[in-house]
Amino acid sequence: MSWVDSLSQTPMPTILVIAGLFFIFLSISGGISGKVQIPLTRQWQSGIAGGILLVIGLAIYIIPGFNEPGSGPVGVQPVHDPDPGPEPTPLPEPILDEWKVIHGPDFFSANRHWKENDLKYDDYHITRKLVNGAATIFIQDIGTRESGGSWERTNIPVEPVLNFEISADFKWLKKNTKINCIGFAFRDKGAEFYLFRLCDNAKVDFYDYVESADDKWKFYRSTNIYQLYRDDVNNLKVRAHDEKMYFYVNDKLVLEMKDSAPAAGNISIYQDTDKKSALKIAVDNIYLRAPE
Repeated sequence: MSWVDSLSQTPMPTILVIAGLFFIFLSISGGISGKVQIPLTRQWQSGIAGGILLVIGLAIYIIPGFNEPGSGPVGVQPVHDPDPGPEPTPLPEPILDEWKVIHGPDFFSANRHWKENDLKYDDYHITRKLVNGAATIFIQDIGTRESGGSWERTNIPVEPVLNFEISADFKWLKKNTKINCIGFAFRDKGAEFYLFRLCDNAKVDFYDYVESADDKWKFYRSTNIYQLYRDDVNNLKVRAHDEKMYFYVNDKLVLEMKDSAPAAGNISIYQDTDKKSALKIAVDNIYLRAPE
């Protein structure tokens, strides 16, 4: 039904405000059109409930960051929430034009950089293949752990870089019924790296992974996106320039972060699944450029 569809598209703060006003109206009027009468003791309860709903709804709209995930401590800090608002111009195009193209559209078709392999670990198998000029990466979780889920990085051959722009087309070929994610690990020093990932629940995340830490995966920022193709190709892009880091999905800026201690590192394709199952992705059109 159309009204059901409209309601499902209505932001939660709007629903809270409308509900709050409705309860306040009932508390003042004492009923509806003289046909429904509300006892006096219920009227003031309705007024209190309406006031609470109204305040919460308005707070979500007005107070900055009220409905945003918390940011992490010193190291990586969010500096911009791109939605809503005009999309900024992160780097002047002349700077990007001066960067050297390291990998282009022939990354896979040239068959020089991609190693086909079939690796078997205790908890999962991973198979990398080239099919029709594109790459496929297949994770099969075979572990006996009660909590399943696996993640894997596939290195992109390049010397450690600080400043770069990388983009690629991704497609989910086989997924489980839970959450499945793809993305890039970068400024990767082996036991430490940053992660930008896109998940098929229409969320993008930014993490800082430190293997030696008690809490290895430090979460910093997550946001919803509105242009996700679950059964088709999605383009992901990371642009890093000194302390500034910009993240795009299908050419739309979705996150912007600041690195207070930028350092060069490797770049990898990343994928994970949160359930003991299988995840297969296709990757194509890798494009990487960096300063000379």
